[in-house]
Amino acid sequence: MARSDRRSFLLGSLALAAAPWLPARAEDLLFAEGIHYQRVQTPEPPTQGRVVEEFFSYHCPHCLHFEPLLKPWVKALPSDVKFRRTPFPLSESGIPLVRAYFALETMGRIEALHERIFEAVQIKRMPLNTREAIAGFLSSIGEDRDAFLKAYDSFGADSQTRRTITRAMTLGVDSVPAMIVQGTWLTTGTLAGGSQAAMLKVADQLLDTRALAQK
Repeated sequence: MARSDRRSFLLGSLALAAAPWLPARAEDLLFAEGIHYQRVQTPEPPTQGRVVEEFFSYHCPHCLHFEPLLKPWVKALPSDVKFRRTPFPLSESGIPLVRAYFALETMGRIEALHERIFEAVQIKRMPLNTREAIAGFLSSIGEDRDAFLKAYDSFGADSQTRRTITRAMTLGVDSVPAMIVQGTWLTTGTLAGGSQAAMLKVADQLLDTRALAQK
């Protein structure tokens, strides 16, 4: 290689190495709109920072199997990315657990009880589909039954439940687990190619500001 050619090659290599901020080219993106993810029916107004949201159901076995993948992924998210979990009723019988989720969230107990509710519904096959059944279960594991019922019966839990059902319809969420990125992009295991791990990679791409700049 001639000296001038070698110098040009080295300078070009250094420029690329020093500029990781260069926007990703559309052809370099692994996942494509309309194949691996889609724009939601009604995008929500932009929020400050980056937001990713999981829609899930305690009655969904796929959601339970997704948890071991999701948990470390959420933990590794950049500090400027906000993760939000949203319960989704697969049927009318699932609405009480959605309302219970918001009640426990208000009480500051949902993170401590999230996995235990999954275990009760999916492993122990407990029919937690009524207000009383859920209150009985929580009481049996040492939770304050009266405090739960007060939160469950509150206007806040009711309004959050109604809003969640409306949002799911507006966003076009009809199966779980589903990931919504920036209130605009929807992906599921099916869209991502039948893999829950791939669904997280799609979300990674959509959270990448360089990828978003291509849209």
